Amino acid sequence: MLVLFIILSAVLLSLLIWQKIKYWTLEKDIAYISSRLESLSLTSENGYLLLPTDCIAVKKLGASINRLLQDFYTDKAEFKRSQRAMAQVLTNISHDIRTPLTVLKGNSEMLFSRAKESSLPESFQAMAEKIDQKADQLTAAINDYHLYLQPYPLRGGSDC
Repeated sequence: MLVLFIILSAVLLSLLIWQKIKYWTLEKDIAYISSRLESLSLTSENGYLLLPTDCIAVKKLGASINRLLQDFYTDKAEFKRSQRAMAQVLTNISHDIRTPLTVLKGNSEMLFSRAKESSLPESFQAMAEKIDQKADQLTAAINDYHLYLQPYPLRGGSDC
């Protein structure tokens, strides 16, 4: 009976040691995953998890995380493409508006200066001044859009 108890105790102790080793290995794998994800979030590089493990559950977890990372990188690239496209559209619109606005501004300045010099009614002078001010406001708004686009330089794009 004592022999059976000793054998059973040895088997249970072996199982406990084996489980403890598996636990440490699992803990090490999870710590690696955590530190790798932390380093990926701190850097701008695209990377994946490479897990040298025998644990099937950890391998599945790594594969799922890598799929999520791939989706994230794809979405990130698409977002950057969309930002560049939006910046290009805004640049084109800004450029297309500036040309007629320059003509409008020149004419409004001339109209306003002539309205002040001549003996036209005051309402006409006020209207000419308002047109000139609105042209200035529109120019300022376009310039603000241009400043907004500065963080997104365009390749081969012209400067407005």
